[in-house]
Amino acid sequence: MSINNSVAKYEFQTSDMIEIQVLLYFGLEPAAIKADSTDGQRKIFVFKKSEELGEIITRLSDGKLLVEPVRFVGAQKILKQKLKYFV
Repeated sequence: MSINNSVAKYEFQTSDMIEIQVLLYFGLEPAAIKADSTDGQRKIFVFKKSEELGEIITRLSDGKLLVEPVRFVGAQKILKQKLKYFV
């Protein structure tokens, strides 16, 4: 097994802002934020894989995820703050 496959088993990485915002909305904090090696402007958020994370992403992909609008906007503000202070 390669190191990348091993990491993929334990981490969920995404640069999709909606996915990140949804995960923040549900209280999942990124384990790390890193710059994309192919595009320095793009940030990759790394989350620890869990059953909860998998269920959230599945519901989002299936179009069955429900959120409270005002709280979702709050998650967007948190995301913007994390991006602003990422070094």
